[in-house]
Amino acid sequence: METIGWGIGIFGLGAVIFGSIWFFVVAFQQDVAWGIACLLIPFASLVFTVKYWSKASRPTAVWVAGFLGLFIGKFVRDGSFS
Repeated sequence: METIGWGIGIFGLGAVIFGSIWFFVVAFQQDVAWGIACLLIPFASLVFTVKYWSKASRPTAVWVAGFLGLFIGKFVRDGSFS
């Protein structure tokens, strides 16, 4: 089970990284100021996601799925689901 947990965790980490990069690309495509704000200002990403939901929903969903994968991988690795 530990190997499966590591696999799920690594897949989740990849999804988090991919979703984050995709999100910042979308923010910079909208406006350079939005991209910089999302990188530097706390909660600017949340505001951008709410304001431009139609553009930010898919990268945000990938990011959230990645975090779920990280947590599930950790629980499987630790044997918490046994």
